[in-house]
Amino acid sequence: MSSTKRPRPGASTSAARPPAPADPPISRVDAVLLGLILLLAAGLCFYGLDTQCLGLDEMWTYCMSDFPSMEYMLSVGKAAVDAHPPLHHIFYYGWIKFVGSSPTVLRLPSAVAGFLAVGAVFLLGRRLYSTRVGLMAAALLAVFSNEVFYCQEARANSMLVLLAAVSFYFWIPVARSLSGGAKAGGFAHVAYTACVLLMGYLHYFGTLLAGLQAIALVVVLLVNKPKNVLVVSFYFLPLFAALVAWWYVWIPNWLRTFQEGSPLVTFDAPTIAKFLHWISWAIMPAWRWLTLVVLALFAWIVVRALLDRHAPAGLLRRGAGERPATPHAGLLLALWLTAPFALIYLASFVTRSLYNERNFVICLPALALLIARGLDGIPGPRAVAAGLCAAAVAGIFWGLVFDQRYYTVPCKAQFREAVEFIADRCKNDPKFARAPIAGYMCDNRFYDYYFERCGSDRRVDIRLREDKRALESDLKRIEALVERERPEYVWFVRGHWVPSQKTPQLEEWFKEHWTLVPSQSRSFLYAEARLYRPVPPK
Repeated sequence: MSSTKRPRPGASTSAARPPAPADPPISRVDAVLLGLILLLAAGLCFYGLDTQCLGLDEMWTYCMSDFPSMEYMLSVGKAAVDAHPPLHHIFYYGWIKFVGSSPTVLRLPSAVAGFLAVGAVFLLGRRLYSTRVGLMAAALLAVFSNEVFYCQEARANSMLVLLAAVSFYFWIPVARSLSGGAKAGGFAHVAYTACVLLMGYLHYFGTLLAGLQAIALVVVLLVNKPKNVLVVSFYFLPLFAALVAWWYVWIPNWLRTFQEGSPLVTFDAPTIAKFLHWISWAIMPAWRWLTLVVLALFAWIVVRALLDRHAPAGLLRRGAGERPATPHAGLLLALWLTAPFALIYLASFVTRSLYNERNFVICLPALALLIARGLDGIPGPRAVAAGLCAAAVAGIFWGLVFDQRYYTVPCKAQFREAVEFIADRCKNDPKFARAPIAGYMCDNRFYDYYFERCGSDRRVDIRLREDKRALESDLKRIEALVERERPEYVWFVRGHWVPSQKTPQLEEWFKEHWTLVPSQSRSFLYAEARLYRPVPPK
């Protein structure tokens, strides 16, 4: 008599799904190392948040978010004509209104996001490979020059790094579940959906990354379980429909970047050399030779992944005694690193270039994980890989703090210093205090922000815009002001943009109509404060 048990009536006869694999455990030593890495990340992210002057893009954040009401900001203000989705402006509208607008306060959300991104990369590396790889990747990301720079900049880039890492962390169980593997919990689906929506509402490259994740999942299913491809379509189409439905009013602004002559995009066409430059720039700009090391590790990982005998679906399975993921995770990371650049490269052949190195922060987690995986795969004792990683982290840290001197040497346009120079001269000499101020920028608040911060009651009187047509009317206005008020002196302040490059006719106009006072003029990093006598030179 057979001892085989019959299934109960109504019970499914199909094989049960395997249980979801647990992430590798964390030992006490690993926990201590993680704590030290997070402490390092906290120091680099939060130290000296007000050391650097607010740069051009950060001033845009302030100018596009500081309005009387959110409705005015989105319908009439600068956010209504910006080429980016509105979530960043909405967030900063509330942040400025309820928290403040000092440089430290403006940069604090990015610093928090940068700090959390280090922890997220650890979790992702632990899920993909092992706790050891997660620790090495987190340590590397913490000291990357790009990571530190953007976590101290009041823009969306640091938040995008965090969401990119977290979205892939939840993409793995979702992909495993949709491909017939272990069923993902409801929290994973909700978290991944939230990440996709937040990335899309935050930045167009967030939508690009979400689209690449959907394509990667389709490829995995075509190899492993083609019948479920339709399921993926029903899963992702509502997400992208929600994205389009919410920021559809910004699509015309984005499309303007493709128009010939648009001032919104002036980027050079992408090349392979630029991609290699981005790798060294992301890690440590002063050390170009690091690119060769990264490329060697990158090739090592790709070769290992291509020679692996498992099917690509191995990315989504974990067997007893196996690593948390097969080497096909290396292909996933390699595509994460290179696919965004490849798409922008191909798009440059049919439209204007959209290449901007700052947009590729979505690839920073992949770069850190690839380097960590490459180090971990070096033959020999584990202590060798750990030692090499520690040496790399120490070297990059030294380069950032002592070679590049990020926390002591200015690297952004010195709007603050130029404004403080004028405010100090106006405070000490009444004849300078009566001089009108002409600011070369699209918005007076780029300078008025720092006039207010340094306690001066001076403000920009005449705006000189960088657009050639608008500049003609601005020069007529300043001529009328000089004719009406007959000032003895006129101040000119500029930051980031150089008139001789953007509008050379402005410099010619100065030479013909006004006389420079060199003793009361000073140049700063990407900024200038000049004093003129509004009389023609002799």
